[in-house]
Amino acid sequence: MKYLRTPVLIAFIIACVIYTVRMPVFVQKAETANDVIFDENLLKKHVVTLSEDLTPRTCEKPLELEATASYVKNEFTKWNSETYLQTYKLGNKTFSNVISSYGPDTTEVIIVGAHYDAYSNLPGADDNASGVAGILELARALSTAQLNTNVLLIAYACEEPPYFAGPGMGSYIHANTLKDRKVKLMISLEMIGYFTAQPDSQNFPIPALAFLYPNKGNFIAVVGETLSGHASSLKATINKYT
Repeated sequence: MKYLRTPVLIAFIIACVIYTVRMPVFVQKAETANDVIFDENLLKKHVVTLSEDLTPRTCEKPLELEATASYVKNEFTKWNSETYLQTYKLGNKTFSNVISSYGPDTTEVIIVGAHYDAYSNLPGADDNASGVAGILELARALSTAQLNTNVLLIAYACEEPPYFAGPGMGSYIHANTLKDRKVKLMISLEMIGYFTAQPDSQNFPIPALAFLYPNKGNFIAVVGETLSGHASSLKATINKYT
C-alpha cells in the first residue's frame, strides 16, 4: 500500500484505528433470516415515495419538507396513535420532528431515529430515505411488542446543510428536551439502503480499516464513540430493555 511508507505514518494509522474502531473488532451477521422482521415491499414503497414523490426534501424549502413530515406522521399513526410533531422555529421557518412513543412512560428511554431531509435537491434515496424506511418498518414491528421501557422512534428534520452540526438540527432540538430522562441507548439509522456484492466496492477513510472489514459493500456498520461500550453490549442492552 503506497500510503504506508514510514513507521511514523504506520503508527499514526494504528492510533487512528484504535481510536475509531470499537472493540471487539468483528462483523456479526444475523443468525437466521427469521431474526429480521421486515416487509420488503413496504421498505421499497417508503424509499420510492420519499425519493421520487416527496422531493426536494431540503430544509431550504420548508413547505415541501412539511409534506414529508406529514407522510411520516401518517405512516407512524397507522401503527401507533401515540404519534406527534415536535415543532420548532428557525428564524421565520418552521420545522418538525416526528415522534412515535411506544411502551410505558419510563424515565429510561431508548431512541431510534433517522433524518427525513435530504441534501439540496438530491433525491436522497440512501441518505436518508432508507433510514426513514427502517424506522417506519420498526414502527410496524413494535406495534405488537410488549415493552418494559419507553421507546421513541423519531424522524428528525434539518440534519443536512445549512443546519448540519449546529443547534438547528432536529436531533439537537430533541436532545435538549431529554434533560430529565436517562437515555439508555440511541441508534441512528443512516444510509442503510446501499448494497453491492461487487468485490473491492467498499473503501474506507483510513486504509488500515481494510484489514478489519469486508471489501464488499454488503454489510451494515455499527459506529459509536470509543468509550460508549463494546459492540456486544448493544445486543445485551436491546434485549434487556425491549
